[in-house]
Amino acid sequence: MFKVLFNVEHVYYLPQFAPVAERMTETGIFEVYLSAGARNKAEYRRIKEFAELKGYRFIDCDSEKERRKKLVKGNFDVVVFGKSAHAGKFCSRDSLAVLLYHGIGFKKCYYTDYDPRIDVRYVESNYRAKILKSYNYRYDVVVTGFPKLDPLFCGRSGGSQTEIKKASSILYAPTFYPSSIELFAPYLLKLQEKYTVYVKPHQFTFTLKKYRRQKELLTTLSRERNNIKLLDFDALNIVEYYRAVDVLITDFSSTAFEFLATEKPVVLCNFYKLRFKHRIFKGWFWNSRMDREIFKFIDFAYIANDPREAFELVYNVKNFEKEKLPLMKKRKEMFLGRVDGKASGRVVEDILRRLR
Repeated sequence: MFKVLFNVEHVYYLPQFAPVAERMTETGIFEVYLSAGARNKAEYRRIKEFAELKGYRFIDCDSEKERRKKLVKGNFDVVVFGKSAHAGKFCSRDSLAVLLYHGIGFKKCYYTDYDPRIDVRYVESNYRAKILKSYNYRYDVVVTGFPKLDPLFCGRSGGSQTEIKKASSILYAPTFYPSSIELFAPYLLKLQEKYTVYVKPHQFTFTLKKYRRQKELLTTLSRERNNIKLLDFDALNIVEYYRAVDVLITDFSSTAFEFLATEKPVVLCNFYKLRFKHRIFKGWFWNSRMDREIFKFIDFAYIANDPREAFELVYNVKNFEKEKLPLMKKRKEMFLGRVDGKASGRVVEDILRRLR
């Protein structure tokens, strides 16, 4: 048996890790452990609940210092990370250190997050792999697809859309920063008059105090209107809702690229609320935090430059097949690679090859 540890520093890593952990369990030759970051008690509790539900072993701890000691002492055959920073502090010298990055969005950290302790990084597509290899990092880069999307294919041959002539349900999936929530929230009241609106914000909206205004706004709206369904902190996996909705409204979130797998319309909110210091140094913010190159390739989405335009664009999905679907198919391959429900299997196969 091989001992494998998933180092789950944040609860939103779980949807990326879960399909891989399941494939490992199915082989019968992996013993799966989970460890949660000890700083946030709500996240710690939720990750532990997930481990217990799945029958995985959970490593209890009261502090990050204690957790690091336990993980290194555990001498795992494989340690899986959702980000690579400080990886060497969480695994022994003999462990295979794997990076299964948690997101595929707009932020520059996709490329700049690096720790030399990582042995192999699994990525979605050849496009992503080519850019990462240009950095000459010391780890191997292996193209597998995006495991988080594998559940889209459970029980069916594909994740693609059926023909959409009129939207009836919408998924609003904003990120925590820079976010459209404060500006767009009032328009959810208008949308819910004609649509069922599912709202799935980033987990930080629920767990970090500096985003409590976002949480308050969305919670109040969902309580006042039955057609606004807030998917709260305990709703772990947004992918479960991709099939159920007709249109995605998002901002600078990874969901814009994940939703390519469905080949259904995306409305991208190109408006947001910046902190005061970032409003002053706006150029520095965009250059340091965001991947400017990626904005050249969001032509698959309907771009809204203000809240009213985002609201109005939802009505244009009847022309989607002619206007956006061909571009979406192209960008789907570019950013997601093989979308067939087997990405997690390819990750496990490569790990086994390295262990043997």
